[in-house]
Amino acid sequence: MRSLVRLRTVPLDAQARRLGSCYDIADLRRAAKRRIPRPVFDYVDGAADEEIAVAANVAAFRSWRFLPRVLAGVASADTSAPVFSSTLPVPLVLGPTGYTRMMHPDGEIGGARSAARHSLPYTLSTMATTGIEELRGSVGPAAELWFQLYLTRDRVQSYDLVDRAAAAGYTALVVTVDTVVAGNRVRDLRNGLSIPPELTLATIASVAAKPSYWYQLLSGPSLDYANFAGRPRTTIRKTADFFDADLNWSDIESLRARWPGKLLLKGPVGPADARRAMELGLDGVQLSNHGGRQLDRTVAPADLIAPVREAVGPSFTVLVDSGVRHGADVAIALALGADAAVLGRAYLYGLMAGGTAGVDRALDLLTGQFRSTMQFLGMTSVAELRKHGPDLLTRAGALLREGRRAKPSRMRRRHFLWRRLFVRTARIIYVIRKVFVITAVAAAWRRSRWGWGCGRGWGCGWGWGWGCGRGWGYGRGGRGGRRLSGPVAGSGSGAGGFSASIARARSTPASSCGSRPTAQSSGVISTSVSGSTP
Repeated sequence: MRSLVRLRTVPLDAQARRLGSCYDIADLRRAAKRRIPRPVFDYVDGAADEEIAVAANVAAFRSWRFLPRVLAGVASADTSAPVFSSTLPVPLVLGPTGYTRMMHPDGEIGGARSAARHSLPYTLSTMATTGIEELRGSVGPAAELWFQLYLTRDRVQSYDLVDRAAAAGYTALVVTVDTVVAGNRVRDLRNGLSIPPELTLATIASVAAKPSYWYQLLSGPSLDYANFAGRPRTTIRKTADFFDADLNWSDIESLRARWPGKLLLKGPVGPADARRAMELGLDGVQLSNHGGRQLDRTVAPADLIAPVREAVGPSFTVLVDSGVRHGADVAIALALGADAAVLGRAYLYGLMAGGTAGVDRALDLLTGQFRSTMQFLGMTSVAELRKHGPDLLTRAGALLREGRRAKPSRMRRRHFLWRRLFVRTARIIYVIRKVFVITAVAAAWRRSRWGWGCGRGWGCGWGWGWGCGRGWGYGRGGRGGRRLSGPVAGSGSGAGGFSASIARARSTPASSCGSRPTAQSSGVISTSVSGSTP
């Protein structure tokens, strides 16, 4: 029997248990949502306006179907892929994310360390909470770091960031071109999210709801934009005031002359813009609609891969982000012509759920999914996947509607309903336990302060006229006296209030008819207290 049934050990560490129960990015998202206050989670999960683009990004990958090859001998499948001068163990790059330490104290340093452990590049955002030199010092000289640049109105400040990144050994500069104005992120506006966070009634309520998150946040260094330190408090929407709405191609030419490393253009770059970037000497493009956070209803980047690749040829680097939630999405991106996929929300869900260990979990899940997808497709290398990509994909006959997920199976729905019922029951039990604890503490304090006692017995009823019923008797003991307790019986009339029996001494029941207690005796003294009695 022991060889057939083995009990699985339960990790004592809560974070290990939480991450161990996550088997895909959707599980990490749910774990993050349970742990993180709503305004912070909405900052990561939300998008612009009606959030049509963010749903379409995911749907664009899911609209493709595989046509696998069989009997290909894929036991030794190689997932490594060349990106610029590096060979990555899996075609993934961790993309830039702003204000990351608000999501978890590990922040950018935790993400970069996880990327370094997996030998993947990490991109530091201009709006990061960790400085350029600080991140390099935290991960060491061997880690591959990229820097994402927003060109601000203060060109001197922008070029200073570029020079500092070059001096710190960052190998690639990613210039974002779709933030000339602020995206209308409705969730952030409703939540009133500000940088740095300010204390409001809603913030206080979220502190009470998620105390562990706020303890970790407040025990660490203060939050601010590391590259714009000292600026006054601002909202997420107003951060776009830093950027230059007059950004044009001449600025890209100036950056190309200044930056010695690889230079990429990041945004919803179409075939014509990609070709122009290549003519200006740029090394690649990162197809992106900012995860749907800027212009809503922008075309999904996955739908731009094939036309951009056709326009620029095979030697120009094409990366893609926005909507990557599974290793199969990475395989689709490469089959369509991309060199690698860039992660955003996918690894941030892991960071929110478990810090650096959560990012490790997200990368391990995506790597395993990508490898198994390659093997199922009958591909032994990334080069072979890109070569035969068009023959391995076909559009689904009935496309999923934008923003809707495929209908889950009956078993999955049933599992979800039971799980939700279990979670809600656990929460109710937790609240009831808290109420009992608070009640017990309050009763203990009341007894120690005022000497109130309680005994079960028969008391008077509620309402107008005569009545009787089973109730509780209450008594107050004076200094040096005994608390009043013991069973009582009686009846009485109330005048629009309530009646309760108050007893003192031991055993013999007495009746009450609305009178006040008489002199102390060895019997039971009871009275009816009405709401109208002072």
